Amino acid sequence: MSSALALDADFLRKLGLRGGQRLGLVAAPGGWAEALGALTPVASWSSVAKARDADVVLAWLGPPDDLRAVFDALERRIPPDGAVWAVIPKKSALAKGETAVEWAAMQAAGLASGHLVDNKELRFDDRYYGTRFVVRKEHR
Repeated sequence: MSSALALDADFLRKLGLRGGQRLGLVAAPGGWAEALGALTPVASWSSVAKARDADVVLAWLGPPDDLRAVFDALERRIPPDGAVWAVIPKKSALAKGETAVEWAAMQAAGLASGHLVDNKELRFDDRYYGTRFVVRKEHR
């Protein structure tokens, strides 16, 4: 995790997390669960298959992930007013030869369910940024 990450109450507000809500992390890189856990209770899961219900879920996505299946599973884990943050590395942060999920593929997978819509992006640190997906108003 980069030292440039500003983990504070403002970061939680930008995620859309309000007091009393549950934050869940899926496949979070080392240090993220601990850093966010210092601010709010966090549940951390190694994979989408192990994820449980949370109001806001941050899911670090990788190239081998079946993106459509990831979004379908996470959509079932959030309440109608919840959010899924799809977190991917910036192209500029990739090491030579390293591959990552393309933003367009991630967005297409999130929208494919017909129930989710992307509505916000946020820089997490020098390496990662996220796109927030929420349940469309007509499906709440």
